[in-house]
Amino acid sequence: MPYSVLIVDDEALTLRTLGRALGDEGFEVFLAMSGEEALPIFADEKPDFALLDVVLPAMNGIEVLRQAKVSSPATIILMMSAYHLVDRAVEAMKLGAYDYLIKPFHVADMVNTLRRAAEMLLPQLPTPRRIALVDAAMSLDLADFRKQGVAINTFYARLTPNQQKTFDQRTLPPTGGAGPQPQPQPQR
Repeated sequence: MPYSVLIVDDEALTLRTLGRALGDEGFEVFLAMSGEEALPIFADEKPDFALLDVVLPAMNGIEVLRQAKVSSPATIILMMSAYHLVDRAVEAMKLGAYDYLIKPFHVADMVNTLRRAAEMLLPQLPTPRRIALVDAAMSLDLADFRKQGVAINTFYARLTPNQQKTFDQRTLPPTGGAGPQPQPQPQR
């Protein structure tokens, strides 16, 4: 998954744990221990995603969110906090945060949240970046694609007819079919 993520947290263990997990998932990872460290990264790197702690020394996460949305408006920001602060969560969502995660959370849940958020990125990516993403996806076989948790049908529907044809040629068995087949959803 050729996405970048900035993790902002004043706890070194959290930074290492999340950074390692997301690096293993294929993300390009940037780390910052404060809002002051994070803001230049938002401005210079324009990460696709950010995991931003609410409680930070000096500049709090809400203020970082406010400034990050100015310097990097396309970045999808997930707020995180060990505290159940409803007023902060509401404020963060009003300022454009995608989600609000309560620590401790399972890394797998956070990765799945990022994958769902990634579906929002594809239509807004500049054309060269979108083409690179399509090419990267087409280099995978379908089993790898599913293992990465990408919503294949959503992705496929956004391809042009020529891209769909190329995708089919590269990912489907020789006996073919048209496009990726929907996976049955588990009963709840």
